[in-house]
Amino acid sequence: MKMSHRKSIDIVPHYSEQMKGLVVVLPGKVRLTRSGISRIVLGIQATMTITKDGKKRAGHPGAIFTGKEIFMITVIASIHIKPGHTSQFLEIFKSNVPDVLAEEGCIEYYPAVDVQTGLPPQELDENVVTVIEKWKDLDALKNHLGTPHMLAYREQVKEIVLKLTVKVLKKA
Repeated sequence: MKMSHRKSIDIVPHYSEQMKGLVVVLPGKVRLTRSGISRIVLGIQATMTITKDGKKRAGHPGAIFTGKEIFMITVIASIHIKPGHTSQFLEIFKSNVPDVLAEEGCIEYYPAVDVQTGLPPQELDENVVTVIEKWKDLDALKNHLGTPHMLAYREQVKEIVLKLTVKVLKKA
């Protein structure tokens, strides 16, 4: 297959059990490299294109195009804890981590606390736990929020959490 060197963009492919293959989801046509689905070049169709009305069209080897954009989600959550309760919070939080990591679409999930570095822009707060999360896509994150173990976790920490702020990010 002749490869074009036109503008390329990064993607986050995922495996679809339902479609038994790697799924690349982008608005438009895609071209894949022989080395795998880590870079694509705008220009041609993928292995199979599934149009919005559900019709299938053949194309070039490598991916399925579904017409819906998928990108990895990174979440930075800052959880402000009542003074003197950070250890209690971390114990509850860490007990929930294995269930979260077992969720469909969870790539990474862990709590972090400030480390004294002496760097001028750093703001230290011993009563803030920062949670770093990575999810396959926005649907995985949304599903996570309604799981039974997350509902139970929120109930357990509601008396010691003062405030929660969240940044939901995608790669720029």
